[in-house]
Amino acid sequence: MNFFSSHKPLSEQEQKTALAELRSAIEASTSGSGPSVYEQLRQGGEPGLYEEGRIDDLTYGRWLRAENYNVKKAATRLREHAAWRVKYVPHGSIPEADVQRELDTGKAYVQGFDKHGRPLTICTGRLHSKAVRDLDETKRFICYTLDAALRSNDIKRNPEGKICSIFDLRGMSMDSIDAAVLRAVFDLLANHYPERLGKLWMLDAPGIFYALWKVVSPFVDSVTKAKIEFVDGKKAMDEFRVTIGMETLPKALGGDAELVPVKKVAEQNAPHEASAAH
Repeated sequence: MNFFSSHKPLSEQEQKTALAELRSAIEASTSGSGPSVYEQLRQGGEPGLYEEGRIDDLTYGRWLRAENYNVKKAATRLREHAAWRVKYVPHGSIPEADVQRELDTGKAYVQGFDKHGRPLTICTGRLHSKAVRDLDETKRFICYTLDAALRSNDIKRNPEGKICSIFDLRGMSMDSIDAAVLRAVFDLLANHYPERLGKLWMLDAPGIFYALWKVVSPFVDSVTKAKIEFVDGKKAMDEFRVTIGMETLPKALGGDAELVPVKKVAEQNAPHEASAAH
């Protein structure tokens, strides 16, 4: 069925039909000589696989929405993602040793949940250095952070499995301005974490960051752009108070909570397969 040719919102029944077709396409593509898409995702530590032995409807739904319910495209992308996941994260989670330099910067936190139940990540931009970072390690660290946040999710509070994030851009220098890394964030979200971003606040962006955003933003799809908000001063605090809550917002940003390093959350929520492998 050609769901994606219409600009009208799909009915609930049409969405269910598309989901059933995607499940059928993925399960039919399983080769007897190789691992299934589910097995690749499970081995690669895919966050949010809530059913044993098969891919759950929530996971299928994310890939369908990302492709505007084009079943063929969603199936192709999900297969490609599963192959990437098992190659990129072969033991179920990214080892700390692979991202140790990034961890040592202390720039990433998973700060609990906002009032919608979405895990909140915080990135402190001024602690990033383009001069010393290794791009591959930084990309792995982005995945490490996203996985840690998603594995902490409570499906009852946040069934869609979305996250929210604050990019703290205060005090950034030219050495912190890194087009390759910012683009990598959005490439990974689009290609391997579709429909995961619920909201991204860009806090107190300096002029040099706006110049960077002008370069990177053309590569960010319109759906993701709509979830990004530049905030500062009183507007930021009003937004954070209503959406996040002072009990979750760290003291460093005007709230009441202590910062929670991403490493702590990653260790608390590591998949059993990864713990055994390490």
